[in-house]
Amino acid sequence: MKSKALFSVMVFIAIVGCAKIIVTPLESYKQLKYRNCAKSDDQIDFANAKEIKQTTANDFKLIPADSVLQYDDTLYSNYQVFKFRTNARRLHRINIISYGRGNNALKVFVLMPKIKVFDKTLRQVELKVDSSVATFNDPMIRRAWVFEQNHQDDYYLIVFADNSKVGKVMMKTDPFAYYGAGLLGSIKGKVIYSLSGDYRIRVEDL
Repeated sequence: MKSKALFSVMVFIAIVGCAKIIVTPLESYKQLKYRNCAKSDDQIDFANAKEIKQTTANDFKLIPADSVLQYDDTLYSNYQVFKFRTNARRLHRINIISYGRGNNALKVFVLMPKIKVFDKTLRQVELKVDSSVATFNDPMIRRAWVFEQNHQDDYYLIVFADNSKVGKVMMKTDPFAYYGAGLLGSIKGKVIYSLSGDYRIRVEDL
């Protein structure tokens, strides 16, 4: 029994210790203000857009080293640019699923995705949020947007993070059980909004 308790204490200490390795979202966000950033849509780097295929899952990772844009006048985010081609159907839905990341059971970080879409002339396309498929749970966020078009064409997709809540707790997870000083206790984990992370893009017809 003592060996089991000792092992549990060691695991708990290792988990808590690992938490110090992760740079907090707020610390990372402060650095964005000092980076060169696109302050208008025409300053976004469309030249190096990554090709994505429609109706298939495309996995990517937004990282602090990515280019920076300013939006809503005062907010900043790293961003990535993609290019895709639609067919002749009128309605299309863009799904962005972001996945939580963390190296311990106490804190999981997940980005809240935002997007912009431009046509091949770089004119911004009107989007409508599709709340019918929205999902916000541990450790995943799914958001979706719908747009209309009448013919086959090329489009650009900008993916960035909604940093209006960066560093805040999105939700608390089930208690994490541990042994300490021979006693069983629990700590609730947290899912925290981050400005970077793994995500998946899927463009589909409706």
